[in-house]
Amino acid sequence: DQVALVLGQPFGAVECAAGLLAARILARKYPELKRRLTAALDGLEDHYRIVVVMHDMEGYTHDEIGTALGIAEGSSKARLSRARAMLREELSPYAMEWMG
Repeated sequence: DQVALVLGQPFGAVECAAGLLAARILARKYPELKRRLTAALDGLEDHYRIVVVMHDMEGYTHDEIGTALGIAEGSSKARLSRARAMLREELSPYAMEWMG
């Protein structure tokens, strides 16, 4: 169910941080997961990937992201939501492999 945090339903910052930690742990056990996660992130358009990295990996708030990127806080939230949906779409076909 660690994979469910990464691939499952929409989640907040705490759950997302837990999901990223779970992804790192699982990536050690499943090298293919790491490759697919990296490919999925790399496949995002820059304006989505940057928000995911800043928010979910580096811990910036939406207000901080908005200021840094010159966008509204709401735009940061929308981009993150869309990016997470795209990542779920891209990675969900592989969930059963990792939940094994």
